[in-house]
Amino acid sequence: MRDAAARRRAMQGVELIATPAGVALASDAPREDVAEYLQQLAEATRNRDVARAAAVLRAPPGGKPPIDDAAPLAQLAALRAHDKSLSIPRAAMYVALSMPRQQSREATAIRLARKFRAAEKS
Repeated sequence: MRDAAARRRAMQGVELIATPAGVALASDAPREDVAEYLQQLAEATRNRDVARAAAVLRAPPGGKPPIDDAAPLAQLAALRAHDKSLSIPRAAMYVALSMPRQQSREATAIRLARKFRAAEKS
C-alpha cells in the first residue's frame, strides 16, 4: 500500500463529472490508485455503492482474450496473392478448413475475413 502523500499526488488529476445517471469519476491515475481512493471514500462515508465501484476497478477486465490469427492471416494473404480472383470470404474459408477446430468453421472464416479487411484498410 502506498503512503498518503503518494496517493494524494496520484489523485490530483481526479475529476468528478455530473452525468444524467449520477456522478462519474474521470482520472488519468492508475486503476489501483483510483480503487484505493474509492475504498477509502466508501469507508469514510459507509457507502456500499462506492465500495462496489472500487471492487469493480480491482477486478480483471472481462471478455475473451483476443485470438492470435497472425499465421492464418499470413496464409490468407498468400492465397490472395497467388490467386487474385479468389474472394476474401472464400480464401478465409479455405484457411479456416486447414486450422485446428476451436469453433465453427464459418465463425473462424468470418473472423479471418474481418481481420484481413481491417488489415488491408490500415
